[in-house]
Amino acid sequence: MIFLLLFFAAIQPLAASSSMGSPDVLVEQIALNPPTVCSEYLAIGSQAGSSLYYVSQVKSDGQKTSIKISRILNPTTTPLGLGETGKLGAPDKNSIFSGLGISADGSTLYAGWKTRSSISINGYSLVDGAPLLPFKVKPTDSTDSLVSLNCDQGKLYVVTSHGIQAFDTSKMNQMLWQISGLPDITSAVLGGGNLYLAHKNTDAGYISYVNNLAQYTTTHAPEIASVSIIVGSKNPGFVDGNGADARFTNIQGLAYYGRYLYVADTNNDSIRRVDVVDTNKPVVTIAGGLPTTGATTEIKSGTGTQAVFDTPMTCHGDCTEN
Repeated sequence: MIFLLLFFAAIQPLAASSSMGSPDVLVEQIALNPPTVCSEYLAIGSQAGSSLYYVSQVKSDGQKTSIKISRILNPTTTPLGLGETGKLGAPDKNSIFSGLGISADGSTLYAGWKTRSSISINGYSLVDGAPLLPFKVKPTDSTDSLVSLNCDQGKLYVVTSHGIQAFDTSKMNQMLWQISGLPDITSAVLGGGNLYLAHKNTDAGYISYVNNLAQYTTTHAPEIASVSIIVGSKNPGFVDGNGADARFTNIQGLAYYGRYLYVADTNNDSIRRVDVVDTNKPVVTIAGGLPTTGATTEIKSGTGTQAVFDTPMTCHGDCTEN
């Protein structure tokens, strides 16, 4: 089963009815207590029984900014609201909070802070609460914003709006490789040893990936040519189909489970699913996507495409078999 958390005005958990990812899914609206104030930032570990972390407060005293992180224990079985909170401070007064990530084993939480010319990454042990050695990332383009923090197998992948930097967390955050000059990136997720990227071209959305991350080292870095488009095109739309025949409009979130990539197709008010193992890369709509009318959209729970979303901004998976 997959448990996806879809943010818009509230969290939407989405559960597939089989391990093969049946399109028949149940979407249920659940309110957060305390509510989120930065709906695009959340982190959930990939292990069974993982906790959900989200931003419940951003506070500034005029000198420095701090954020409050709320922790929900095992969201698939524990009622939301029974969580814990902790405060994380900015590294300096000019920092703006811009990202949250968690290691695949659920042991480390990472917070990203954007300054004028760099991105500061602060790590915190979720085992004993101790802060880890902070470090700075300097994008090749100083205007780049932080898109995603992904960590697995001792590697931290910092994805910005036009590039990727890989660090070895076991070696004092040594930078392993970087790639820059990529088209506008709106989301990223690790899955199956690959790094999947969502891109934006005006209103259109498409997905590329960096294949087999384990092959890259300090002496063998990926090049732009190695980032291959697998789904969608530079033309917007709302069309299911294979690979380049599919159409998306403004992708803002990606989640990975099993052989599937789940896509928050924001401007189409829907969740799409891509079979990344199938060579044809078929895309199907599994939730939302019904036409809406009126000045405002009424968010509705429901099964599959009967559910109604209002611009879902992200999705994450709690990958358990329960």
